Amino acid sequence: MPRNGLAAAFAATAVVLLGLACTAAAAAVTLQTGRSLIPVGGGSPVLYNATRDTAITTQYIDAWNNMNGITYLWGSTAPDFTYGLGEASPYNPAEKFRTLLRFDDAHSYVPADAVVQSAELTVTFINYNFDPVLVQACFMTRPWAYQGGPSYKTVGWAFSGWDGSASVPWTQPGAWADCSPNVNISFVLPSNGAYGYVSQTIALDPASVQAWLPSNGSANYGLLFRAVNGSVSIVSSQWQKDAPALRRPALSIAFSTDPADAPAPAAYPVTLGTVSRTWWVDPTGDDALNSGHSDSPFKTPAKAVFEAWPGDKIYLKSGAYPGALNILRSNITLQSAPGNWAVVSSPTNDPQQAVNVITLRPGANYGVIQDLEITGGFSYGISFISSTVEGPSHWTISNVRIHNTGSSSIKLSDKAANIIFSNCDI
Repeated sequence: MPRNGLAAAFAATAVVLLGLACTAAAAAVTLQTGRSLIPVGGGSPVLYNATRDTAITTQYIDAWNNMNGITYLWGSTAPDFTYGLGEASPYNPAEKFRTLLRFDDAHSYVPADAVVQSAELTVTFINYNFDPVLVQACFMTRPWAYQGGPSYKTVGWAFSGWDGSASVPWTQPGAWADCSPNVNISFVLPSNGAYGYVSQTIALDPASVQAWLPSNGSANYGLLFRAVNGSVSIVSSQWQKDAPALRRPALSIAFSTDPADAPAPAAYPVTLGTVSRTWWVDPTGDDALNSGHSDSPFKTPAKAVFEAWPGDKIYLKSGAYPGALNILRSNITLQSAPGNWAVVSSPTNDPQQAVNVITLRPGANYGVIQDLEITGGFSYGISFISSTVEGPSHWTISNVRIHNTGSSSIKLSDKAANIIFSNCDI
């Protein structure tokens, strides 16, 4: 279910079109640096390399840089290549960092006569803080330069670009005054301890994305991000440079060439936030290089479980997968993809690395395991582990076959409560 109820209307169509087969009129495309995509005119696939991300800051802002601060067109050092986000730097409270993000050439991959039914943006942040951080974003209403112009006179804190003879100022320094009033994007970014990485999928307004397409994308002004009550990092399109796609920003657009499929007009202003995501796994996938989208699946369920956040689904394509899965987060759904049947198994002779095929840890509540075959494990197929104070609760196990385990198919600890089994072969 959507993490933000106000985003439900925009997310519903994408769940159908981005995860399942498309109809003759409907299709979907995911724009992400490094992906092979076929342009609307057909022909051979081309590598998409038109994600534009830029950090504008008040760092070292002074007369010598025309009060434009330091602009970053390339992220921090490898391998992360991140930009900072924060209205007060932890190193200098007077410094502010915001990030502009745009997917150029989107019009080359969506037909000119198509209607955008839904759109989602997946972005990865790094949040080492102990506390969550409020992140806001908006649709920009004016163009901004990615490159070109004299140093400190083009895009930055004071200017949106250079017109060939003079700097073009933002309405107000920092660019936030150039946000569209129609759509407010706001969400609370969870922390993720020492690991830091947090992947979030954001529902976008279809009409605003539609406006990026006409006239060869002349009004594609992208988005602006800021972090309000803390400092985090946002991963840029150069993440890991020439290799993995997992953390790079990804724009998924579901569209149709049938005008009747156009979504109902929104009643502006609207507030949107994060929505649940479906992570795809396929035996032919790649945990190191792929992003977990339907056309870029992971290879193992363990990778998807590690990346998923509450509300997310994990779809397994038909095939056999290694087990020893540990689910620590709440509201996770693990299942075979619609129309598929997956088998998750572990050896029965490994008491160190394969005690259970699936282990549900304390605090992992309100989850679903369904449409799946589970086999093996030194001890159990599914084990509900409790601490001294709590156990996993409110789980639904449906249409699951568990067999050939080392001990029992299921272990329910004393504090595992409200567990429902339905139509299972155990």
